[in-house]
Amino acid sequence: MGYGSDKTYEMTWERPVLVLLGNRYSLDADALDEADMADEPLPQATFDELKNCSSQIFLIPKGDRPFSLQSNYFIYGNPDFRDLFPIAFRQEFLRDYRKSGSSRYFDLWHCVH
Repeated sequence: MGYGSDKTYEMTWERPVLVLLGNRYSLDADALDEADMADEPLPQATFDELKNCSSQIFLIPKGDRPFSLQSNYFIYGNPDFRDLFPIAFRQEFLRDYRKSGSSRYFDLWHCVH
């Protein structure tokens, strides 16, 4: 399961079903939010998983820009939320994955290598 924007975050709450069916669970927005609040960058291992296509398929809420989710925390007096996934992560995703289909609620993104 991947993420789209804040507007479709609730659609990703079905992640446990995918895990129980034996799929990878490599990204957790809540954990990333906590790490972001502690000024911890996204781990290099997470970037490496994209580059290596450790997850062959991502489900992204239909019509959403992949990984455009915002941080849930008020950042140091700034009233604007910031992106939870860095630009470099989103760019890496778009280099390695292509939208290959859609269902009623999700776009299907496949690794291209």
